[in-house]
Amino acid sequence: MVVFCPTCLRDVEVRIEDRRESLPVLGENIEVAARVAVCGVCGSDVWSNELDDVTLERAFAEYRRRHGTSTPPV
Repeated sequence: MVVFCPTCLRDVEVRIEDRRESLPVLGENIEVAARVAVCGVCGSDVWSNELDDVTLERAFAEYRRRHGTSTPPV
């Protein structure tokens, strides 16, 4: 996968790392499994819409599970 690295200021190949991340959802920190794109040149985390959208959806789903609701938080 090739994405733009804001540290290197260019498009770079990335590697994907599995980790736990905590995201705030309506004032509550929700920890979920995440796949994170990491620059193959400098090692910085880089933005990947595809991976980050999945992580965000996992956090919303966990929030809904904890609070017994089927509708997404707003």
